Amino acid sequence: MSAAGGRWRTAGAAAVAQPWDALMIAAAAYLLVGAARIHTLVPGAHLIRPGLLFAAIGMLAYLQSSHPERSLQRLRHPIALCMGFVVAWATLGAPFGLYPGNSIRFLLTNFYTTVLLLFLVAAAVRDVMDLRRMLGIYAAGAVVFSIFAALPGGYRSIGTGGYDANDSAMFVVSALPLTAYYAVTARGGLARIVWAAGMVVCTIAVVRSGSRGAFLAFGAVVIYQLLFFRALRPGWRIAGAAALVVCLLFAAAREPEYWERMSTLRNLDEDYNTTEIAGRRQIWARGVGYALQNPVLGVGIHNFSVAEGLHPTIVRLLNEGIGVKFSAAHSVWVEVAAELGLVGFAAFVGAFLVTAVEVIRLRRRARIRGDPVSRELSGMADAMGAVIVGAAVAGTFLSQAYGCILWGIMGLTLAVFKVAESAAVPVESSVYAAVPGRGPWLRPSVLYDPRAASPHPGTVPGR
Repeated sequence: MSAAGGRWRTAGAAAVAQPWDALMIAAAAYLLVGAARIHTLVPGAHLIRPGLLFAAIGMLAYLQSSHPERSLQRLRHPIALCMGFVVAWATLGAPFGLYPGNSIRFLLTNFYTTVLLLFLVAAAVRDVMDLRRMLGIYAAGAVVFSIFAALPGGYRSIGTGGYDANDSAMFVVSALPLTAYYAVTARGGLARIVWAAGMVVCTIAVVRSGSRGAFLAFGAVVIYQLLFFRALRPGWRIAGAAALVVCLLFAAAREPEYWERMSTLRNLDEDYNTTEIAGRRQIWARGVGYALQNPVLGVGIHNFSVAEGLHPTIVRLLNEGIGVKFSAAHSVWVEVAAELGLVGFAAFVGAFLVTAVEVIRLRRRARIRGDPVSRELSGMADAMGAVIVGAAVAGTFLSQAYGCILWGIMGLTLAVFKVAESAAVPVESSVYAAVPGRGPWLRPSVLYDPRAASPHPGTVPGR
């Protein structure tokens, strides 16, 4: 097949938008349940274990699916290899950890089902349209979550099984770039207004959380959008960043204690996280020590609190009758380094580095080709780059290394790059048509059926 005229299409994908099927529905539902915790809005829904239910339905649907874009070969990407290595290393190290039973129990009852979220989300996506749907599901879940989180009572209104304020803020701030993306690219003025309103609601929820880590993550997202979101023209990058800042200032004005709490970031020497033995700085220092003492396999997945209980300083305080909390790592980076060793940590960090490289690569491809498909995929990759940045900064202060938020994000990122690899095959005729009269950035491409446009039924024009 020839690349004449610079025209491209998604290889192996149908020419028309494919309908939702069982696997897409199950993966989307699992994403809403796992990351957005939507089921907690329904009293008693947690009793049926919806996460496990949708994971099982998704796996059955995957085994019955024969779509070529869902083969395991399509998931052979460096991100999948890095995250897969993390899973394998955690499994390998579990029997050799400080408390093997604790690690094995966590793997079987929690971690493996979380890994399934990454797999199902990435595998379910068949083409650009599926990708837009799945990214939209994550963003919409954050908007719904934020609406209920902004009600009187804050995050307690989410219900049993919900995150605490800091975890909630991590989820919401990670979805902010996607709400901004759809506010620009959504088809129709009403859809853009809805997504813009969603962006405002998410910002209010971030403020309501009172999370200092989320505040730093919010700043990182704004800086990324301003400096690195190259799919947007400079004027629109500035406008988007300014809109997020104005939303934050507006929401913070209604929370009189917000800036007082954020101001403590300037004087951390007097903060409990610095001064107390159960503060983050001392926990992180001990965590680095656990990693250096066990550089290969670590102390075992989900065993950080066990290591805390065996630390000489804490043992001494306990012997003196001073109560000390056996704390979690309060950082995804310290958590992985201590529990999986430096080898597992390298693979975990590698997934983030690969994402940065892939975003740059897709951006360069879009600049060289200039076709709607490449531009749209580059825009999605840029948006996911901002999502990763928000999650990475917020996760620096939280024990969410094995949670559905981070693994769901990695599944979405893998899906973007999977579709981008499919779109790299040149053909003689494009199955994408740009929307006439492009807006300020990129109006999403519209799929059409070339056979329907052909004067001879059953043939494709130009082939």
